[in-house]
Amino acid sequence: YYLYDSVFDRVHKLGGLTGYAHQGMSFNGYRGMTLDILTEKVDFLELLQFCVPDGPLHLDHYYHYLDLGFMITATAGSDFPWCGRNSSTWDARIGNARFYTYVGDSLTFKGWKQGLGAGHTFVTSGPMLDLKISDRLPGDLIEAEKGTTLHITATAFGHTEQVPLKNLEIIGHGSVISSVTSEDTGQNQEQLTIEMELPVSNGMWIAAKCTAGESQEAHTTPIYISVDGNGFINPVTAPMYLELSEAYLQELEQEIQRPHDWFDRQAWRYGEALQIRIDEARAILD
Repeated sequence: YYLYDSVFDRVHKLGGLTGYAHQGMSFNGYRGMTLDILTEKVDFLELLQFCVPDGPLHLDHYYHYLDLGFMITATAGSDFPWCGRNSSTWDARIGNARFYTYVGDSLTFKGWKQGLGAGHTFVTSGPMLDLKISDRLPGDLIEAEKGTTLHITATAFGHTEQVPLKNLEIIGHGSVISSVTSEDTGQNQEQLTIEMELPVSNGMWIAAKCTAGESQEAHTTPIYISVDGNGFINPVTAPMYLELSEAYLQELEQEIQRPHDWFDRQAWRYGEALQIRIDEARAILD
């Protein structure tokens, strides 16, 4: 449970995809994410499911690494039958949190895997969600010149009784750059649409996010915009996230110095190997 990199490397060698469940929150998973994402071993992050506090959609860790310029596919999972078994508002059931992958004209395992690898996904516990920027899909990287105007369209689909839509947002670098609600003119609880033009001067990741009934949310993998070849790092938050990443590395360094009997406090047994990985990640931060 502490040296994921060896597993991830093997999975990649076999042609597979790797990532973290539970938004990297369980058992201090965010520490492992710091090691594995910085060294580019992670393909996806499960950012929607019901086994986390304030769920089902948790975005802190996701935005952290997106803002540092890492392309990470959004996935989700039910964790049936565990998640929701004690909930008074949500029944545990297969499919209560899921992700959808664009596969083109035909459904094959190969096509699905390629779509997932390309990041053509959105996660949801209710609404259906569609995002395009100049006809490009979530997961795509758009190389643009400064001053280019991008055409953004986002549509959410719901159901008046089962999935009553509330709002739809376009998110750029973690901030809302456009939004509508079901109360706005031309919008309703079954369909919300945003269509906008966005001139770009700096790189940015752009995603769509939607909320509906209780615990019903959806979020796309971003579309990444690189301007003049400079990537999509967020210059405003990057210093903060670099410091936070270093803080997570320091937490892990302290943990491997503390022998403990608890089953989820065994990092010290892998201290030497983890310190090597910590040093590698710190060199990337520097």
